[in-house]
Amino acid sequence: MRKLFKSVFTISVIAFALSSCGGSGPKQALDKYMTAVKDKDYEAVVDGMYFKDGLTDSQKNFYVAALEEKASKAETANGKVSDYKITGDSIIVPDSLAIVYFETIYENGKVEQDEQKMIYSDGEWKMYTSK
Repeated sequence: MRKLFKSVFTISVIAFALSSCGGSGPKQALDKYMTAVKDKDYEAVVDGMYFKDGLTDSQKNFYVAALEEKASKAETANGKVSDYKITGDSIIVPDSLAIVYFETIYENGKVEQDEQKMIYSDGEWKMYTSK
């Protein structure tokens, strides 16, 4: 019995370790979306945003254009983004809601700290919006 318990325990620990290494959690999802921002792939960014009722094509086009404009204004004001760095996360509700903390690093050396709420919907982590 002790040997069986030890085997089951060992397998459980290994399975847990493997499951936490792979997959796409909130940090990995935000990292993907931030890469899309850096690459100016605003359609991918909008696809990574959570909208309770979804978006029509015209609404999606509106958000893509709005992000392009906002990014252009931010680049003019702050300089070009050199990189993003995920610094941590807080899981509020497991497999449902999280906050991911990150830094935006500009080419001029300026670093801004920020956070993004993430929500798990339809099998993937998305950036939570108030819309």
